[in-house]
Parts: sequence; structure tokens; C-alpha cells
Amino acid sequence: MTNCLTTRRTLLADPQARTNDLLAHLNDCEACRTLATRLTRNEALLRDAVDIPVPEQLAERILLRNHIHSRQFARPARLAWIRSLLHNLGSSKQGGFALAASAVLALALSWTLNTNTPGDWSEVVLAHVISEENGQLKPDALAAPDLATVLKNYGLNLAGQIGSVRYVGYCSLPGGRGVHAVVDTPNLGEVTLVLPPIGTHAKANATQRNGYASQMLNINQASIGIVTQHPEKIQALTRFVHEQIVAKL
Repeated sequence: MTNCLTTRRTLLADPQARTNDLLAHLNDCEACRTLATRLTRNEALLRDAVDIPVPEQLAERILLRNHIHSRQFARPARLAWIRSLLHNLGSSKQGGFALAASAVLALALSWTLNTNTPGDWSEVVLAHVISEENGQLKPDALAAPDLATVLKNYGLNLAGQIGSVRYVGYCSLPGGRGVHAVVDTPNLGEVTLVLPPIGTHAKANATQRNGYASQMLNINQASIGIVTQHPEKIQALTRFVHEQIVAKL
């Protein structure tokens, strides 16, 4: 049998609860009926308060910003930590400083090298492209800098007709400045090329999400991210880019 105590416990746990016993009690008890009305209204107000629209592709922008932030600020913090350890060891009067310092230095160098770049560049370039899709690129604008010139800076050359270059621009990526290019290929449609900062050698990973696919391609000492909105074409596009972009002799 539902009474005021059980009714209020039920409503506080779930303001939307409406069992037959609960409805019968609410019909007879004005105090509990008032409580139910107030709880329902408060829940609606809370729901409206948290129902805040967010910008499109917010997750991808946060992911990319975190990659860049960790690359720019984590390494100086690690180097400060290394210097602090070596200073403390150097000022210590206990024996074994050389051995301890060598161990610390080996550990520090390993830590720094292993965290020098993101583990999965295919995810980074995918997040970058998705975050730029909200009208930030202007494909009809004149391409500047020239794609061929940019590729030469990476030790690469165009070997053939890659297609119509709609956009080329510099962009912020983990480790520094990268390049973002949009190309209409002759037979495979539009493809986005993202070149990480010069000197980056990425693993040849692949990623798919939100209707996009990305694949990292290494040519000589340079890495290129290939991104398309047609995942079924990613392998053909990777082969095509590999044929059209070659190491500079």
C-alpha cells in the first residue's frame, strides 16, 4: 500500500514515476500531488538548462587542440624535470652520482623521444580535416602557397597530373606548422592532403570516423595524410597519391 513516505521516496528517485498505486495516492493526497508537480517542473528546468547547443565538430576540435597543446607544453615541462633531477644529483654529496645521472639521462631521453609526436597521425589529420569542414576553408580562393613549391620543402616532387588544386594553406599541427591541401583528382573525386611539420615520420596508420577515412603515407622522409569522405576510395587514393608525388632526386 502506497503512503506519503513511500510516495515521496519514489518521486525523489524518479519524478516521472507513475505507477497505479502512486497515481491512486496522488489523487487522494494534495500534499504529495503538489510535491510531484514541483519535482516535475524542476526536472524540466534542469533539462532545459543543460540542453545547450554546441558548435559542429566540437569533439574533433578539442582532440586536435589537445594534441597541439600536449606537444607544445608537455615537452618543456619534461625538460625542466630532467634539469631539476640532474641539478639535485649534482649537488648531492653521496657517491654514485655518475651512475645515477646516466640512468636518469637515459630514462629522460627515452621518455622525450617516445612522446615527441602523436602515436596516431591518421587520427590527428582526420580530426583536423573534420574540424575545418565548418566553412573555415575557402576552396575557391587562389591557392597560396603553390603545392609544388610546398612539396619541394619536404623533399618531394609532383610526378604527374595530380588534379585541380582547390586550396593550399599552412595550418597548426602537433609539432609546428603543417600544410593542408584540397585536390580534385581526375578520377577519384576530392581528396585532402595534410602534411605534418617537416621532419615528422608517421606510422602508416588508417582511421575511419564520421563518414571520413584517413591513411598516412610515407614517401622518402616525408609523411602525408590522405583524407576522403569516401572511405571505399581510400586505398585507391593512397595508390594515386603515391604515384603522383615522389621523392625529389
